[in-house]
Amino acid sequence: MPDYTELLSRLASAMEQIATSPNYYWVAPLAVLLSAFIGYTAAQRTIKKQREHEATKDRKKKELVFSLLKDEITLRWQGDIAPYVHELFRQEPISGLQRFSRMTLRADDLFVMSGISRSFSDYYFLEKGELVSKLIHGHLLYADFIDFQASVRRFLNEWTQRREALKASEQEVQLDQVLNQEYGKTVDDLWKRFQDKLDEMGKRFQSVLDDLR
Repeated sequence: MPDYTELLSRLASAMEQIATSPNYYWVAPLAVLLSAFIGYTAAQRTIKKQREHEATKDRKKKELVFSLLKDEITLRWQGDIAPYVHELFRQEPISGLQRFSRMTLRADDLFVMSGISRSFSDYYFLEKGELVSKLIHGHLLYADFIDFQASVRRFLNEWTQRREALKASEQEVQLDQVLNQEYGKTVDDLWKRFQDKLDEMGKRFQSVLDDLR
């Protein structure tokens, strides 16, 4: 903040001289106006400096958040989670779903995106409403992906229990045929939903990454 101590000291000295001047009554109003003008100018300069300081802080915060989001998408999603999940599609559907059910997925896997989505009003400095909207959508897609995994686990528990119940009375080939007849359509539906959800997330996260560049 600018230091006006010396200027105000000189102004006080000048006003003291004016007060003892024989022309005090007509000079005094001018002194008051001058004092008000200087005070106003000093206040405006202080406000401007404060605004510039806040703008600099917001710019630095924005740069940091953008950098963290880029790393989160490129390293965590594109470099870690997505490649592992895509590898599952090399498996037979039931085998791929079983491996998917054993993955550990948490909402905070994408920590920065999750934080922005939960407290988006605190991130006004990003100055991109569309980007924030995409981040919230991406967070919801990932949360839905976790819920989908839970539904896959419930299905597989039922499937496994049925398989164990059939083992005692059916030959292995007949067992697989019965399971396919009873659960084949559900497996195919889950497999397709699995692929669709992964594709949708991939497109959304890539869209976010494009906005950050």
